[in-house]
Amino acid sequence: MNKNKFLIFSLILSLSVLLISCTTSAISYINQNHVEYATNRWTNTATNELSEGRTLYIQNCSGCHSLPKITDFNESKWIELIDEMSKEMKLADNDVNKIQKYVLTILNTSNKIN
Repeated sequence: MNKNKFLIFSLILSLSVLLISCTTSAISYINQNHVEYATNRWTNTATNELSEGRTLYIQNCSGCHSLPKITDFNESKWIELIDEMSKEMKLADNDVNKIQKYVLTILNTSNKIN
């Protein structure tokens, strides 16, 4: 019986990892263009802040719904959505800022070759 439980647990875990990897593969990783944009827009923005914003975006925004493409909305709509959803999720202001910086950076550099 324990062997069956282990097999079922392993299968569920494997499927979860597969689904998460499929979901996050379309989400942009941070590159030098992103860092340059962010540091020009928000003084003293660090690379790890954008990377943390990406992680927070994936972790917090995919729990209730699928992640939209960042280019699906304009900047003002993203600010409104992030503000609205972060209140529902009770996110710390620091985390909200990281998500917002990540999303707006990707949005505003999406026309450039990354």
